[in-house]
Amino acid sequence: KLIKCLERRIADRSVLGLIRQWLTTTVVETDGKGGPLRRSHPKAGTPQGGVLSPLLANLYLHWLDVRFHRAEGPYHWANARLVRYADDFVILAESTGERVSRYVEDIVEKWMGLTVNRDKTRIVHLRDPKASLDFLGYTFRYDRSLYGRGPRYLNVIPSEKSMRRIRDKVRALTAPDRNCVPIPKMITELNQLGRSWKTLFQSWLYP
Repeated sequence: KLIKCLERRIADRSVLGLIRQWLTTTVVETDGKGGPLRRSHPKAGTPQGGVLSPLLANLYLHWLDVRFHRAEGPYHWANARLVRYADDFVILAESTGERVSRYVEDIVEKWMGLTVNRDKTRIVHLRDPKASLDFLGYTFRYDRSLYGRGPRYLNVIPSEKSMRRIRDKVRALTAPDRNCVPIPKMITELNQLGRSWKTLFQSWLYP
């Protein structure tokens, strides 16, 4: 099915042939410690970590977007919205979560031949007081103001996983085994890390 999707966009048969070879070629892996090489032959899907894998996955999942927005799709009968980044996506709908979830799972598994990760799939009623949603490094939840008064509003903050990741990187840069690193160099590294964090979460940070 992936090749058929590519054939709709790529006319050059030699390019399609190269992609077929890349999808079926032997994968050679190492443990990074000088151990023996491991060889495997992929039977389905794209090689994990392959440079083309994200692009091919995005091209294939485009057809999820197409089916979702067709006249018979939940975009129309549930007024639902699909937000997708590569193979991570969130569906926004009111009061029809179970039905929309079943519809999308059927498309992904029965029509596209993929597997839905049930551990990461859940229905969230975001207006519940303790409900929250993590997506693309952010946590979405409804909170009251700092004074505890007034209506609840949608609050968007870096997720706990994102916060933990940046703390781990800071600890790694300032670990005791890096005492030999000159202070100016360490400051430069920390500044670079801080700038990348600011760029990623610019919309959340106060000006």
